[in-house]
Amino acid sequence: MTETKPENVKVLVKLDSPGGTVTGYGLVSQQLSRLKERGFDITVVVDQVAASGGYMAAVVSDKIVVAPNAVIGSIGVVCNIPIVEQMLDNIGIDYKEYTAGKFKRTVTPYRHPDEESEQHLNDQLGRIHAFFKDHISKHRPNVDMGVLGTGEVWSGYEAVENGLADEIGIYDDIVLEWIEKYQVLKVYKKSDKKGIIGKFTTSLVENVSAKLQESTSIHNKFQ
Repeated sequence: MTETKPENVKVLVKLDSPGGTVTGYGLVSQQLSRLKERGFDITVVVDQVAASGGYMAAVVSDKIVVAPNAVIGSIGVVCNIPIVEQMLDNIGIDYKEYTAGKFKRTVTPYRHPDEESEQHLNDQLGRIHAFFKDHISKHRPNVDMGVLGTGEVWSGYEAVENGLADEIGIYDDIVLEWIEKYQVLKVYKKSDKKGIIGKFTTSLVENVSAKLQESTSIHNKFQ
């Protein structure tokens, strides 16, 4: 059976994330890659932040649009481990750990790590960082990882200047632009927030809905 690829099908993704686990955002980027490999043209819009894992996912797209003051980048890896060994001693708790395998546990919260354990963890972080930078270079080969792969963040304008993003814009304007230009099949709303932000979001969705209904060639569904 021959698989047919969609023609002129565009996907708009609103992505706002400060990052998270390598496994979680690695999966997000793979899911976007699946769409891209099947012929979908993907535009990611960042209104606020696409940092670390957030940018790992965004970079897979065909185009990245960012708001002027958005926070972009943070191409780095971090691991925070509070050491509570002294606190456990003070309250009389004796902690013991049993493992098989030299590096099954290296740095843990329950004891001060030795030099070898810390070096092993740093080596792991270095390998993950190298993978992260290779991932960016694969999708953005003109980005200088020596300059931009340091864990720093950049404004939207700076991101466009240095190649991390393609143009300045915000999600709301692009949605309304696409409504005028394309047949929009679905607009998903995922927000039940109250207060000022919730009211603003509700108002925006209502405005978009009204705009959709003006065009008889557009079918839409809010859910």
